[in-house]
Amino acid sequence: VYKRQHLGSSRSPLESLTEAFKLCKKAIALDNSQDMPHYLLGHIYALFGKFDEAIAEGKLAISLNPNSATAYNYLGRTLTYAGRAKEAIDLIKKGLRLNPLAGGSLTLGNAFRETGQYEEALAEYKKAIKSRPNNIIAYLCLAGTYALSGRHEEARKAWSEVLKLDPTMTVEKNFPKTWPYGPEHRQRLITAMHNSGIT
Repeated sequence: VYKRQHLGSSRSPLESLTEAFKLCKKAIALDNSQDMPHYLLGHIYALFGKFDEAIAEGKLAISLNPNSATAYNYLGRTLTYAGRAKEAIDLIKKGLRLNPLAGGSLTLGNAFRETGQYEEALAEYKKAIKSRPNNIIAYLCLAGTYALSGRHEEARKAWSEVLKLDPTMTVEKNFPKTWPYGPEHRQRLITAMHNSGIT
């Protein structure tokens, strides 16, 4: 759902999220003891900008399964979207300790980016790329963070890797109007990337 909504591959992001929301609710109605439907529901709430509900679902998922690396990852992601990235870092790190292969490097990188720790963010994105060389979202994050830190040449180099994976990608497509961090954050990244010569 996230990739379809974030990368614009869904014809209707709202319909995609609504469909996923209904499926999560159905799964919870069938069995309320599983963590997965709750952390996925929390993520969907976050994409709708309903952060209180999102955080509550994320915390419930962790209470149901304290050893779920993915639940920590998703709650950390939600807190980062909600402007609480500093709180998110330790949660995401805990998820990575539980399972280094659960995909937490991107989430941790984003939390570091949002707290202005650009070098730490770049290191996490590079880890994500090392484990999955065709991870377009990691390259997108890498390009954006280089741009924010004023490293324009490196931003353009990372963007060239994005275009190898998706020649149709543009800055505006990368940061859709449904960007979960909010419009001001979206514009800050778009401006930084345009300043790096990326269109």
